[in-house]
Formats: sequence, structure tokens, C-alpha cells
Amino acid sequence: MFFSRKASIQLSMNFFVTIIIAIVLLGMGIALLNKFVGITVDTQQQLDGRTQERINELLAEGKQVAIPFNKQTVSRGESVLFGVGVLNILAEGSFTIEIDLSAAYKPDRTEFDRADVDVIRQQIGDWVLYEYIFNVQVLADGQPYDTIQKIYVKVP
Repeated sequence: MFFSRKASIQLSMNFFVTIIIAIVLLGMGIALLNKFVGITVDTQQQLDGRTQERINELLAEGKQVAIPFNKQTVSRGESVLFGVGVLNILAEGSFTIEIDLSAAYKPDRTEFDRADVDVIRQQIGDWVLYEYIFNVQVLADGQPYDTIQKIYVKVP
């Protein structure tokens, strides 16, 4: 059986094109994976050493639930990260955290009444207030584990 030289070159070119496309797709997959892992690492690094150290200090003082830095300022469209430490004094169990809007203030420092706060909850994307106060409740197996903690978020 005789093969033509032209067919051999064409087969080789197709092979090289396929290999190049495969390498490009592999590179894009690795870049995408790196981006997802990078987002997770960035969030973890936001809970810096100072926060971890303060959580450890508060828990060493005997607090069951510790929020070391409970006041933060955030620009519109941004997010903030709060560290919460829980000292487990139970034999077994699982912990959950419930966060609920407690109060909201207008820029002139007047408080919205409770009915207005419920309306605000339904329109989270349109919040135009100045300061928000949230209740943070840690539950152990569905039961309150410690007193309600407060966090404060200012949006200038």
C-alpha cells in the first residue's frame, strides 16, 4: 500500500492543531481554577492575625461567643467580613449562626420604626440608610448558646 506524501503532511498538521487547541483549553481551565481558589484565599486572609488573636483573647476571658471587631464601615456595593469565635463547652453538637436586622438609622440619626425595618428587609438591594445594627445569635443544636451579640455596619 502506498501513501502519498501530501496526505501525511495534512495528517501531521491536523494533529498539531489539535494539540495546540488542547493546550489552550488546559491553560484556560487552570486559570479558571486558580481564580476560584484565589477568591477563597482572599476571604480567608481578610480574617487576619489580629482578628484571630483578639478572638482567642476574648475566648480565654471565658466568653462563649466572641466578635472582636463588631463595628465596620463599608462603601456601597462592597462587603465586610466579621470574625466570630465560639468556645465549645459542650460534649458534642453543631453550631449555627443566625443574623437578623435589629435596627436601621437614617443619615440624620433618626431610627426607623420596626414596621419600616421589616419593609427594608424586603428591599435589601435598595437600602439607602446610614447605619445598620444586626443581632448575631449562635445556636447549639437549635438552642441559644450565649447572649445575642450586636454588629454595627455604617454605610456613608
